[in-house]
Amino acid sequence: MRWFLLAALAFTLIAALERPARAVEQRPPSTTPALLSADRVSYDDQLGLIVASGHVEISQGERVLLADRVTYNQHTDVVTASGNVSILEPNGEVIFANYFELTQGLKEGVALNFRLLMTDKSRFAAAGARREGGVLTEMVNGVFSPCNLCKDDPERPPLWQIKAARIIHYEDTHDIVDEDAIMEMWGIPVAYTPYFSYPDPTVKRRTGFLPATYGENTYLGYLAKVPYFWAIDPDKDLTFAPVFMTKTNPVMNGEYRERWGNAQIDLSGSLTDAEAFNEIGIPKPGTQLRGNFKGNGVLNIDEDWRTGFTAERETDILYLSRYKIIYNQPTVLTSNAFAEGYFGQSYNALNAYTFQDTRAQINLRDLPIVAPIYEVNYRGEPGDFGQHWSVDADAMNLFRPSGVFTRRLAQRTSWEVPYTSGIGDMYSLAVSLESDGYITNSNLDPNAPQAVASRTTGRVLPQAKLEWRYPWARSDGEIQEVIEPRIALLAGTQGRNRGIPNEDSTDFEFDEQNLFNFNPFPGVDRVDGGERAVYGLNVGAYGNKGGSTSFFLGQMYQLHRDRDAFTGGTGLEQNLSDVVGRLQIKPMTFLSFDYRFELQDNNLRPQRTEVSATYGTPILGGGLYYVDLSQEVPGEGLTKITQFGPSVTTHFIDHWTMSANLLRDLVHDQFRNYGMSLAYQDECLTITAALTRNFTFTVQSPPSDTFLVTLVFKDLGDISFGGTSASQ
Repeated sequence: MRWFLLAALAFTLIAALERPARAVEQRPPSTTPALLSADRVSYDDQLGLIVASGHVEISQGERVLLADRVTYNQHTDVVTASGNVSILEPNGEVIFANYFELTQGLKEGVALNFRLLMTDKSRFAAAGARREGGVLTEMVNGVFSPCNLCKDDPERPPLWQIKAARIIHYEDTHDIVDEDAIMEMWGIPVAYTPYFSYPDPTVKRRTGFLPATYGENTYLGYLAKVPYFWAIDPDKDLTFAPVFMTKTNPVMNGEYRERWGNAQIDLSGSLTDAEAFNEIGIPKPGTQLRGNFKGNGVLNIDEDWRTGFTAERETDILYLSRYKIIYNQPTVLTSNAFAEGYFGQSYNALNAYTFQDTRAQINLRDLPIVAPIYEVNYRGEPGDFGQHWSVDADAMNLFRPSGVFTRRLAQRTSWEVPYTSGIGDMYSLAVSLESDGYITNSNLDPNAPQAVASRTTGRVLPQAKLEWRYPWARSDGEIQEVIEPRIALLAGTQGRNRGIPNEDSTDFEFDEQNLFNFNPFPGVDRVDGGERAVYGLNVGAYGNKGGSTSFFLGQMYQLHRDRDAFTGGTGLEQNLSDVVGRLQIKPMTFLSFDYRFELQDNNLRPQRTEVSATYGTPILGGGLYYVDLSQEVPGEGLTKITQFGPSVTTHFIDHWTMSANLLRDLVHDQFRNYGMSLAYQDECLTITAALTRNFTFTVQSPPSDTFLVTLVFKDLGDISFGGTSASQ
């Protein structure tokens, strides 16, 4: 492994786009007048010499020369300068030297003890230099570094630097060429190249090779990713990044980006010829083309309308997990095409969705295809008494390759008026009318358990809500205290959820945020009707210096519970709901605590517990996360989840940061993942090293350890290397 990394580092330092030698345009002597200012000036008419000394300043065009002594020969058009010589260039660069001999309007000449300060504070230094045409600077025995020198010991070598027998800076093309170059880090040589070409710090994008990434994987072997960037035009580019591996065929990667006046697009993907798997991850004989695609684009049609898409797809559910050292692996790949419009306080959207789940227990033929769904949202302007209208409507067509087809037309119209009495208590009266219609059928065998008979059904749900709350506040020194009881009475017809497929309300969590809603469900396929009373209490204390404490506790009582809407585990399956609440404590700006809970109505036994705490100062920061709940997991049903995850970050020394985190599954008494990282960052170098352990298990992705080191050199680029090893 060691020889591979050493070779990789050397290759990265020389893998820049090489350029041929350049010819410099020969220009006639300058006719631009020069302005001279000095303490003393003498003139020899016979020799044609002008000698200026003491705070000499010469300006010609946009260039300015400063020196202790300057001699100008009118016959040869040669300027010699000595003593604290500096030249300010039109582009903001500054040249320093002990001695300069210049001609052609300060554009050509030679220098001794030469130094160049770039606009981004990068520096060149050389024993001698030659200036030609105002656009080429050739340095002999030169050094380049963007790093600051040590204030206590300026003679100490910078963090990293490049030493070369010959350095050429082409200002017209913004290129730097090093010949016989050695890279040093902390004064120690680490790499050598006979030729090295790279853009100067003023270049933001340029066609050429980008720094490579290197690594090692149990299944893939040693690997190297060598990207080539093509700057096609100022508004478009293409990156081709093949990945070469020792145990399997290469992976071809590409990304195309383009942006124009009112649109942009970003397309990327990969392709390889590898061992074959079917759509559910079972191996097949031989090999097949495997890969993935990811893209997004947006077109702004006018001030009101825009359209676009996102697309994510892989050829099989094991592809991204197989090459996870190269790619991030999302759980669900989502593709979406949309058109949306904004008109005052209304919103219109037309969407289509497809999904690909990367988990092996999910049958892809059961995943829905939504094509299309049209949504309209309207919010009216407040009237004289604050009253306002709102309308939400949608039309949806959903089907599956194997399963239930659903066509839905739904709307909800509501009207609300607020009122505040003379004693400060606040009232709100709202009425709502929801209606929907469904057509459902199935393409399954009628005898299959999942088969659904074709049917047409619908609902009409009128509701009214009267809400009251009365905030009582007082000031106790530097603390403002608030107590606010809150009560709502809701009445309406029953929800009638029986026989209606549930596509958008499966992920339901009863909490303090939806307790007072007309409909606590996130979608429209499930509704809550009937008569019910909702009550809660807000208590808060707020300090003048930023500290605060707030607490909420609430519950619902339903006269008639809906067995079809609220199943076991929702907290609403009984007439008297579970108790929900939240406690937030922020004693100071850098410390906060958040506790969200759901307690069983009859014995106050915790049904859901979520605890998070964060702490952050310039030196030390961190967090703590704990969750204990039951959740619907695709393919597994109602599943108990109890997890604990602390994290810590410390800036223990200037420029250094260390982080550590873990996630523990308390149900199965095992880790999900843990890791740590160490980072160094200053003005010219960033080094990060990260080690992670992942216990997620799939056919091609058993528990694994990943180690990654990245070095980012200012003005040069970055290099990454690491590895992933599988273990049981």
